[in-house]
Amino acid sequence: MPLILDAQELATSLYAAPDPESRYQALLQVMHALNVGVYEPTGKAILRGAEQGPDDFYLYDFELRALAAALERGTMRDAAYLSDRLARFGVLETDGSPLEPETLRQGLLAAAHDSAAAPDGPTTLPYRLVRELGLLHTAPYDLLQDVTLEELQLDALQAFLVEADTLVPVARELAGLAGTPGAKLAKLPSRTAGSHAGLRQGPCDDMVGVSSISPWAKWLLGKLPWATIALLTMDAIHGGVLAYSVDVKAVSGAQSTHYGHEAPGDEMRFEIKVEMLDDYGDFVVSCGALAGYQIPAKGGIPGIGIVWFEGELERHGTLSYEPSSKKTGDDGVAALVFKPKDESRPNQGPQVEDKGIVEALATYQSAFGNVPGSIAQYLTPKSDVIAWTVARHVNLTLQIETVGTIEMGEGGSWNLGVEGNKVTIPLETTADGLEGSGSKTFRFVLNAPECSGDSTWGTEFTVKATGLDPLDISVWTPFMPRFNIQCEGGGSGSGPQQSVPAVRPATFTLPARDGASTVIGAYWKFTLLEQ
Repeated sequence: MPLILDAQELATSLYAAPDPESRYQALLQVMHALNVGVYEPTGKAILRGAEQGPDDFYLYDFELRALAAALERGTMRDAAYLSDRLARFGVLETDGSPLEPETLRQGLLAAAHDSAAAPDGPTTLPYRLVRELGLLHTAPYDLLQDVTLEELQLDALQAFLVEADTLVPVARELAGLAGTPGAKLAKLPSRTAGSHAGLRQGPCDDMVGVSSISPWAKWLLGKLPWATIALLTMDAIHGGVLAYSVDVKAVSGAQSTHYGHEAPGDEMRFEIKVEMLDDYGDFVVSCGALAGYQIPAKGGIPGIGIVWFEGELERHGTLSYEPSSKKTGDDGVAALVFKPKDESRPNQGPQVEDKGIVEALATYQSAFGNVPGSIAQYLTPKSDVIAWTVARHVNLTLQIETVGTIEMGEGGSWNLGVEGNKVTIPLETTADGLEGSGSKTFRFVLNAPECSGDSTWGTEFTVKATGLDPLDISVWTPFMPRFNIQCEGGGSGSGPQQSVPAVRPATFTLPARDGASTVIGAYWKFTLLEQ
């Protein structure tokens, strides 16, 4: 195979490829230029690169075909996806927070500029190629310009190049892969030193390259503040490529229902499908970093565990799963089934809609014999979300209570937050909105240097509310206070006083939700509660 080092020629040849086999051959040419070996699952070399042995970095032919298929499908990764994936490896902001897409964008632009300034350097080809590929997109961009986050879309090869240049040097260091080709490994990744070690004998020992020049130089890491990368193994990097062949998508669209009235409310079904997109035949990898890897057949993948994140949905009804094992069925589909509650007082109160999403995360690595394993799965999550809406009539009550203290000067104060100082008023639906009434005697306690006692305030409350969500609420109440005070030196007082308004009236707006509250006049707290 001729060696082509011109980034523009490599990119043009790839994007001009008319069919999958031509695209695969163009990718082989790219790997040849990058000194990345390509091997069959048996360990037989298709292309030798700079790998020092079976535990170094290279690709399998089916991985290269996965990249080719993703390019044909037009799969794109944005900066948010890539920054999230790198953050999972431990590439973080200076303060330890997850890597922001904008930080990644700036790092990519800087790496592209530095690579362009050294076009003949052995480690500048990856980012020169990333730039040339961007120029060939349907929506082209130039990384030597100020590309916006919205414009920055990476195809499968671009994303692979950025990740490999960022992560492979670190993984090689962690694996003890330093020095000349063929050097003894000082340290192996934990998985490769374990259950599959026996598979790396015989032909696997021949997985050694012919070059001492690795193209990966951590260009991006040189532009970013970053923390220790603690989760990184070679097979975890492979996981990013393998993920292109697996699709996890919602089968059902947005779901909606209403609480039950005379009849039960309609159930909602959240269906997710795990599918193998590419057909690579039936085989098990016997050599290298993915030893034990099994390729599932094209189509729906059965037996994949689904982790459901239901959010607030469960408080509106009951959840069940089909199959009950929370794994995909023979068709690769798993479902979450929701049945809504019944309204305790049908059609009473305003109708509101609660909205949210259900997320389904597929533990898809189990389809491949758990190779590259749970770490790679965490680093390349595959999930989808389904929106939901649950409508219901909110059966509301208004809780009225007093809070806080009134300072009187000279160290005296009235404590209004006495236990039991609250009344709950049911709100009924009328032609004019919501109405309710109730009565309560409140007790306030005097704390003063020379006096003690209390004051009792008996009152009637009238509540009216209009609107749906939020509610405009008005509360009227007259007070008939009585005082019982004892002071040192014989001073005392008791008996009724004239009626005084506690609220004149109190008028406020609250969302028609359980727990929505406000404080009026610093002492009166009004809280909506659902029955």
